[in-house]
Amino acid sequence: MAKEIEWFIFIKDTDKKLFSLAGPVQGNLVDDWIDAVVREQEAGRELSCQEVTTEQLAECRTHALRNGLSETDSNQIITSPRDRSNDYLGKLPNYASKADRARVVQLLCKGKCGSVRWAEINKPYPGKDALRSSKMGEYKATCLRCGSTTQDNYNWYR
Repeated sequence: MAKEIEWFIFIKDTDKKLFSLAGPVQGNLVDDWIDAVVREQEAGRELSCQEVTTEQLAECRTHALRNGLSETDSNQIITSPRDRSNDYLGKLPNYASKADRARVVQLLCKGKCGSVRWAEINKPYPGKDALRSSKMGEYKATCLRCGSTTQDNYNWYR
């Protein structure tokens, strides 16, 4: 299996003379950063961005500093796009097909269904470990079939 390339996003704000290297970013999320910059450009900001590999980081940083730009955190230039790395990418049954893929989990429905069903939680899925270590009631799941709500997150999975 080939190693996935680790990407960084080089963002330059010409107006403020700032630059940032955001990342590492998973390959399928690079477009989210580019789209965020394009939205800011359409709003009239003088921004540019490009994806760079780990090997290109030092060169980009040196070039930007030589051109009089100051390095800053990416949040000082642009609002970071939502992290979609935990979004569910698999197939969902018809009753769950319109659910927010950032919030779906499977659980044993204790309502009318009485079987394993897809449910939507009240916050984006934080990952298996974070979900299991969260406090009771922090996450609430609503069955997408019968509408039953539960808060006992110890048996939720993807």
